[in-house]
Amino acid sequence: MKTRKALNIICFAAAVSLTLSAVPSRLHAASSNQKTEMTTEKSGFDENAHGEVVQTGSCGEWNQDPKPSYRLYEDGVLYIYGEGTIGETSGFDRLNFSEAYIDTGITGISLDVFSNCTELEKIHIPESVTYIGEAAFRGCTSLKNIDIPSGVERLSSSVFYGCSQLTTVSISESVTSIDLEYEGTFDGCESLLHISISDNNPQYASQDGGIYNKEKTTLLFYAQGRTEFINFPETLSVIGTNDFSGCKKLGTVTIPDRVNNIECAAFMNCTSLETVNIPNHISLIKSNTFYGCKSLTDIKLPDNLLEIGPSAFYGCSNLKNPLIPNQTEIIGQNAFWECENITEIKIPNSVKTIEEYAFGGYDNLVIAGTPGSEAEKYAQKYNITFKPIAIDEDTSGNSDQNIYPTCTQGGKIIHKCPNCNYTHIEELPPTGHKPSNWTIAEQPTIFQNGKEHITCTTCGKVLQERSITKLNSYVKLSKNKLQMKTGKSYKLKIKKQSKEDSVFSWKSSKKSVAAVDANGKITAKKKGKAKITLKMKSGCKAACTVTVK
Repeated sequence: MKTRKALNIICFAAAVSLTLSAVPSRLHAASSNQKTEMTTEKSGFDENAHGEVVQTGSCGEWNQDPKPSYRLYEDGVLYIYGEGTIGETSGFDRLNFSEAYIDTGITGISLDVFSNCTELEKIHIPESVTYIGEAAFRGCTSLKNIDIPSGVERLSSSVFYGCSQLTTVSISESVTSIDLEYEGTFDGCESLLHISISDNNPQYASQDGGIYNKEKTTLLFYAQGRTEFINFPETLSVIGTNDFSGCKKLGTVTIPDRVNNIECAAFMNCTSLETVNIPNHISLIKSNTFYGCKSLTDIKLPDNLLEIGPSAFYGCSNLKNPLIPNQTEIIGQNAFWECENITEIKIPNSVKTIEEYAFGGYDNLVIAGTPGSEAEKYAQKYNITFKPIAIDEDTSGNSDQNIYPTCTQGGKIIHKCPNCNYTHIEELPPTGHKPSNWTIAEQPTIFQNGKEHITCTTCGKVLQERSITKLNSYVKLSKNKLQMKTGKSYKLKIKKQSKEDSVFSWKSSKKSVAAVDANGKITAKKKGKAKITLKMKSGCKAACTVTVK
């Protein structure tokens, strides 16, 4: 008994000793938990301020272990925490959240991570993030502001593409690459007004809604929500590719005289742009520069302009009769195509090349130029009315009183000696009409004749006209012979017919033997024979002989 009591005392003492030794460990654990909570508060996110957690999950790359995780709270806040990169298969577009908080420890945001999260209005990105992938926030149509933290080195294409309510962007000094070409970082941000770039950024600078190179000699992008340009830097010399492309609210632009280069598509699809002033020393308007500027009504082309590039003014449907300078030599393909408000365009003799479809795409265009010029050749090639005119002044001393002959009226050229002012007037006879080949004016159909004519390639007058016989029509039924029993029905079908033709009538030669309705359905009445005739609107016919037994 004494031995058993002694053993019990020893066991109790050991238990007490173990319990007491565990106390520091528990206190250490509590201290550790307290330390974790303090770290979370330092990151700026309070997990206790957003209500209940409604959904959790992992959101890392497929080959990443461990993966970052997320918690979605009942107030619409998405909290992302852990270490590593947020993966492109995170599926955030299937969650409903208006705010996202990325905690310190996350180092990257992959391709398409927040793409089409249309309810996202606000996001916090920590300085631990060094990478933001292509289209990461594409289509976040409720996102209003974004701060790119120090640590991110590149903004890839389409990162914020289509963020239609984004108004303000702040870019840190660490960003040394921004993709601003087609479908660039901020394309489709139609409400963007303010862009701020750190003064310490070694690659880029900002001013009044524009992104420039560090020296501010080249404009790289302009905020698409602005209505006018407030202040170009004094150092500016180049307007870059697509700089104003998509600025749908921009109404007027005056390009400073110090600008010596305007790159391709610089003002493409500026649909509200009405007037543009271009410096006189600009010698080349490059391809697509004003493509789709459908509100553009007035533009003064530079006096020293040598070339108008392909599609430079394509689709400028309100542009009115621009004056092409006397030094221009090349007009590119589609340069003024579908500019339907240009009713007459005067092309000077200096133009030596007019490429395909440079003018036209609509009726009622008149091309004015001197006889035998590239202007006349182009008008003839595309069947555009040509108006012969005199040149204003050339090196031979011809004056603006010259009158060149037309098809039906004579003209005169005044020759004036530059030394003694002696004047000689040369009378010129009418040139006469220049007939074209036969051209179809109205295509024949199965219903009516067509027309073809010969016109004057200079003035467009119809010189000769003749008729084209209408097209032959045809129709064929599914059967041309049919045997039926009294009381039975059968529907005849059209097997073949002329295009655009249709049924005019169905008739029976003996309704008492076989009747037919308007849809070709035959009903056998009594024994005998009857002829069912189909007549088409074109006049052609087909028949079926019905024998009733």
